[in-house]
Order: sequence, then C-alpha cells, then structure tokens
Amino acid sequence: TDISKKIVGLEVMQSIMSAIHEDDRILYLYEKKIITCILRCLNDSESKIRLTAIKTVFEITKLLGQHSLRSFNLIF
Repeated sequence: TDISKKIVGLEVMQSIMSAIHEDDRILYLYEKKIITCILRCLNDSESKIRLTAIKTVFEITKLLGQHSLRSFNLIF
C-alpha cells in the first residue's frame, strides 16, 4: 500500500543517513535534502506516517550529534 511505501521510504532515508554520516563532504550535500523530505511527511494525513517521520528525525538527530545543529532551524 501507499502507507507502507512511505514508511519504508522513511526507514531507507534513515539508513542512508547512517551510511553517509561519517563523510562530512557527502553528508553536507545530502543532509538538508533528506531531512526536508522527512519533514514533509509530518503533514501527511496518516498518523503512522507522521509517527515514523518523527522517529526518523529523532534517530537521525541522535546519529548526527553535533552535525545536526546545521539543520536545527530546518527541523524546528
């Protein structure tokens, strides 16, 4: 279903961030694009998608540590 695809997409974005977070150059290129896509899901009408988006933002912020400050204004 469409809901399942969106949830899997959010999980994939988290995995991508996990894979690239150690390379600052690549992280800088894609961080805001990925986070923007995740934040768009917060406006979805389906609560499961919104919840997964919140969890994904939390996990990415935890993963990035101090690097997440670059996206602070975007997230909040």
